[in-house]
Amino acid sequence: MSPPLTLRPRPSPLPRPPAVNVTARNDATFNQLKNVEVRVGNSLPGSTAATAVNKINTLCLSKSGQLVTAKGKSANLVCSGGAKSGRYVTIHIK
Repeated sequence: MSPPLTLRPRPSPLPRPPAVNVTARNDATFNQLKNVEVRVGNSLPGSTAATAVNKINTLCLSKSGQLVTAKGKSANLVCSGGAKSGRYVTIHIK
């Protein structure tokens, strides 16, 4: 099954804005985008407890509740504590 979201990089001049734009799929799974944790860093999530998606990289944002209210809608998730940098952005749906 495909993930219920699409990540699109935001084109911008450096420095990068401290945000991630998440767009819900245009089908019935849009309502799965709730209770998320966004992390940014240089480590790729793995299958062990030490490298689980909710354990590695720097926490950007933890958000409770529904992110989007309709199919195809976007949510701009702003990192708390300023810009984060890294090679990977992970979104963990709790």
